[in-house]
Amino acid sequence: MTYASGRNGDQMVSKSPQVVRPAGTIANLADQMLPWSCLAAAIAFWLASLPLIDTQDLGQLGLLTAMPWTMAPAFALVAIGFVLTLRAKVKTGLAPYVMIIMFVVLLHGTAAIVYDNLRYSWAWKHLGVIDFIQRTGTIDQYSRYLAAYHNWPGFFLIFANIGKIFEIDPLEMSQIARFFPLGLNLLYASILPYIFRRLSTDRRLVWTATALFIVGNWVGQDYFSPQGTVFFLLLIVLALCLGPLASIPPRPPANAHPLRFVFWRLQLWSTRRTPVLPQRLPTAHQVTAVVTVLVLILAITASHQLTPILMIAMFAGLFAIGRLSIGFLLFAIAAEMLWLFFIADPFMGQVLPAMIGEFGTIGDATFGAVVDWRQVSDGQRLVSLASRSVVVVIVLAAMAGCLLRLRHGYRDGIAAVLALAPVPLAISTSYGGEILFRVYFFMLPFLAFFAAGLLFPHPKSRFTAFKATALALFLSTLCGAFILANNGKDAQYAFTDGEVAAAKWIYADPVPDTLLIEAATNYPMQFQNYENFIYVPLSEELRTSLNEVLTDPARLLASWLRTHDGPAAYAIFTRSHAAFYEAMSLLPGSSLPEVVDKLMASPDLKVAFAAQDAIVFEAVPVPGPAMSPDDIVRQRYQLEQLMAFGGFGSSGLPISRDHLAEREQERLIDALRDAGYHEAVVTLAPASGSGETAATYEIEVDAGPIYTIGTVRLHGIDTASSGELPQVLTDLVMRAPGEPATRMNFDSLMNVTTWLLGQSGYPFAQVRLGTLDLHAETRLVTMEIVIETGTRATIGTTSVEGVWERIDPAILGDVPLPTDEPYSPDRISILYEALSALPTVAQVWIELVPVTDSVINVAVGIDPAPRFVPSGRDIVGLVLLAILLIIIGTREGLTATEPRLYRTAIGNYTIATVVLGSIAATYVLIRLLEIMAI
Repeated sequence: MTYASGRNGDQMVSKSPQVVRPAGTIANLADQMLPWSCLAAAIAFWLASLPLIDTQDLGQLGLLTAMPWTMAPAFALVAIGFVLTLRAKVKTGLAPYVMIIMFVVLLHGTAAIVYDNLRYSWAWKHLGVIDFIQRTGTIDQYSRYLAAYHNWPGFFLIFANIGKIFEIDPLEMSQIARFFPLGLNLLYASILPYIFRRLSTDRRLVWTATALFIVGNWVGQDYFSPQGTVFFLLLIVLALCLGPLASIPPRPPANAHPLRFVFWRLQLWSTRRTPVLPQRLPTAHQVTAVVTVLVLILAITASHQLTPILMIAMFAGLFAIGRLSIGFLLFAIAAEMLWLFFIADPFMGQVLPAMIGEFGTIGDATFGAVVDWRQVSDGQRLVSLASRSVVVVIVLAAMAGCLLRLRHGYRDGIAAVLALAPVPLAISTSYGGEILFRVYFFMLPFLAFFAAGLLFPHPKSRFTAFKATALALFLSTLCGAFILANNGKDAQYAFTDGEVAAAKWIYADPVPDTLLIEAATNYPMQFQNYENFIYVPLSEELRTSLNEVLTDPARLLASWLRTHDGPAAYAIFTRSHAAFYEAMSLLPGSSLPEVVDKLMASPDLKVAFAAQDAIVFEAVPVPGPAMSPDDIVRQRYQLEQLMAFGGFGSSGLPISRDHLAEREQERLIDALRDAGYHEAVVTLAPASGSGETAATYEIEVDAGPIYTIGTVRLHGIDTASSGELPQVLTDLVMRAPGEPATRMNFDSLMNVTTWLLGQSGYPFAQVRLGTLDLHAETRLVTMEIVIETGTRATIGTTSVEGVWERIDPAILGDVPLPTDEPYSPDRISILYEALSALPTVAQVWIELVPVTDSVINVAVGIDPAPRFVPSGRDIVGLVLLAILLIIIGTREGLTATEPRLYRTAIGNYTIATVVLGSIAATYVLIRLLEIMAI
């Protein structure tokens, strides 16, 4: 044992022995070269594997199924090379760091290279916020989409300005962003060893902990995102706070209360055998360190919602064990309160009541993003098992390593408080069901430290052959589990050029209030002009529309697209959507490709855009004139990509020429008949020169004459109690004869009939198509519309009630609330539009409450717009908070650089901090009460 003198006094420090063979011997040269030989071989295997990775047909295990066997030796050789660099008899210098870099390249660089586009739909959303800032030059804190990003815009403002300076558009930036996991993990691997050296003097433990963090970081928080970037900033803050800005627990005065001595001894006990603190930096460097930490605290606060709370918890833990001045903790708290209740006020006004309601509870919302094994495919169960296994193994290894180091006299209080700091986040918010993943990510550096302690509990522990073999196997196994856990869903999260092209077509130049029906939210979404759309994910509508999606998806989708009041409406389906539906088993007994086949065969929908792996539909307008047979064929085959698109998501299953011809023949006949050509005959024959699986055909169409509507019979209309209603419908059907007998005209008549019945007080009316009688001699069709009107309804009362009943009635202004009037959707729409137009109203909910079969009450819910408008009082509060931040920062600068001057001024600074802190806390409390009042 040796003793070292430092800023925290004399501490016992163990130094690991260095056993070096005589220089120049062949054996010594072999020891030095063996790790580098393993690295060279690993690089060779990796480079040989890259051309063999085919990402066009990813299975249920994602990238793992596309990797050749040669990737396994690459992982194993790097693990062996890393273990060899830890041997005490080898002078390796930065060799372990080089091996860790190779781990990063294998785990994160491979995906960035083999995929042509940015992974993860939420990364594309981040591009959309950057695009918004570039186009408008501002942020929109009241945005109905992605509002959280606009209220914590630090990350996006930086990249928006970078893109603007270098003229980089969102798609170009996506090509840079796909290498973000590689870059961030290289940065993590660079800063973590410095942090771990503040926790242990054993270089083997330091490098092993860094390697375990890299191979255990499977949760995917290191993509192009604020949280991944801000986490790196947090690591820099920790490195400075544990290094040049660290403190030691001061000994209480002799006349202090006995409890202070007890607490002081506990602080010393918790940091027993901690490495000595580095020597004090020169004054200029010390001031630079303080300013850097304060600036980074502000940057973290302005860029992410969750990380500042974690930072405050870490600061509190370090302060509790006497390793950090309270000033940094107060500065972080003041900055967070300033941001939450003044700058991010628009967002907090909406989410704060819900956050308070779920605080302290662990329920379904907390586990929202955890896969339910009962509902997913077998492949996704294996992926989920791999991810959970990595977490369990690392946590168990960390617990065992912590106990083993404790047994050898190491208290590791610093690592313990930093590891436990993220745990309270799990009960403070569900964070959209992702909080457990974030907690694991934030804990991982210090879990890795304790897990490494299982092999190296103290600097003199022997690194036996058994330990070396176990570590190499453990790292190799974790690499395989990482690929399965991190890349196991790449069939859903990695996007092809065709999917990007379809998204680009949709988002290129949209008109405001365009409806976009998405099969799911996993595609390159919202990366451009996102604010101009109304989004309807089909996957989230399945709970209420599953039967319709399975039986007649075309009719359901066409009705949604046609009834939209906006200027345009589209529906997009992609390969990644199909993979998501299959993995999550969302369509029992069916699949998304089968649904898309039905959509392609429907005359109600037409293809607006098609590319390999993606297709965009829009509704065929109704009513419309009859189409010629040539137009029908041209519409069906207007895009060459459709033929390449072929069996949509068939996963390479062969489709015989005869089967394809028969299927297309039936669909084309149906399309012609739906267009009024009820005697159509279609012949499809392979074109000359076509191969066995060719998708090129010669089409012969004998459409025959077009039929027109001759007579429309209304069945069931006599049950109506109003004398005016039959006349209205009679006028309608009298105009129908002479129109083409097409499916769209049939549907149009039924839709108009339903609408008329609804406007006349029959909201529950059911209308369906009855029989169709074809008259070959006259080419006329007699159609029957079957009507079940139900009971006529009136509006009973209209009131503001429910959770909004405490709202001031004056907010309604002069808007009349209908009472005892005939019910109709138009009356409800007029009420909704009138309330929505009020400047004091942010959102309106209207619920229809049937009282009897003939009386409907209307309940109106109103969400007022935030009332906060900066006033003189609020400006004073902001100024006081700013002054408080300056005082705390100055106090830390004096503490770090001029202890004598600080001791002289301590009374004045303490009084100023307490007074201004109390006033600032009062203003924050007022803001909190204002938000809660809303």
